[in-house]
Amino acid sequence: RFAFKDAEEAYRKIEKGEDDFLGVTFLYDKLKEEKVKTVDLRTKPLEEAKVSIGIIGAGNFAKTMLLPFLKKEKEVVLDTVATATGISAKDTASKFDFRKASTDYKQILENKAVNTVMILTRHSSHAVFVKESLNSGKNVYVEKPLCVDIENLPELECALTSSGRVLMVGYNRRFSPAIIKLKELIDGLCVPFSIHYRVNAGFIPPDHWYQQPENGGRIIGEGCHFVDTLQFLTGSHPVSVYATAVVSNDKSMPDQ
Repeated sequence: RFAFKDAEEAYRKIEKGEDDFLGVTFLYDKLKEEKVKTVDLRTKPLEEAKVSIGIIGAGNFAKTMLLPFLKKEKEVVLDTVATATGISAKDTASKFDFRKASTDYKQILENKAVNTVMILTRHSSHAVFVKESLNSGKNVYVEKPLCVDIENLPELECALTSSGRVLMVGYNRRFSPAIIKLKELIDGLCVPFSIHYRVNAGFIPPDHWYQQPENGGRIIGEGCHFVDTLQFLTGSHPVSVYATAVVSNDKSMPDQ
C-alpha cells in the first residue's frame, strides 16, 4: 500500500520489478478530498449564440433523440450539462461538445451565459426544476409531463407569469409531418369530430421507474402526448374524461 502522494514511487518500483506486486492500493484522506462539481471543457474562445443551453439530466432519450440534433444547430451553443454523476456528465459533455460538465444543476441556473434550460430528468423532478429555472430568469424546455401533481400547477403558472420567460413542454407529436398535414385537412370544418386515437406504447416492466407512483405512471407520463395531439387537431380542450378497460381472467397478461 502506498499513500496517494507516493504514487510515482509505486509505479517506479513496479516498472523496475523491485518488489513482487500482485496489486497496488493507493490510500488517500477522504476528508480532505475536494469534489470538483464543474469541469470546464472549452478548447476554443466563446462565441455568441442566440440560444445558449444548459441541460439538466442526460439519459438515453436525451442522448439519442435530442442532443444529436442540437449539436448540429449553428445558432445553438451547448453550454453546460448537469447530471447526478460526474462520469455521465463528462461523457455527455465530451460527446456533444458542451463547454462544461457538472454534477450541480445550480451552476446552470447561476450562469449568466445560459439563457435556456432543458429539463430532461425523471418526471417527479420536473416541477421543481421548472420553477427554479424560471425564477432564475431562464427560458425553459421540459420534457413531458410538466408536473405529476396538479397541486404544482399554480406555482408553475405564477413562476412563468412573474419571470416573463418562455416555457415549452416537449409534446412533439403535434410537430410531426403527418399530424400537421391532418391538421391542415380538417381545419375550417364546422362539424363535430369523432377521433379514435389508437396507441401501442410498448411494454414497460412493473419495476421500471416510469411505473413508480411518484413519477405518475403511464397515463400522466405517456398518455399526455395523445391528449395534447387531440387538442392540437381540434383546437379545443377536454370537457370531460372517462375510461373503460377490458378485464381478462388471464393473470399472466401484464397490465402495464
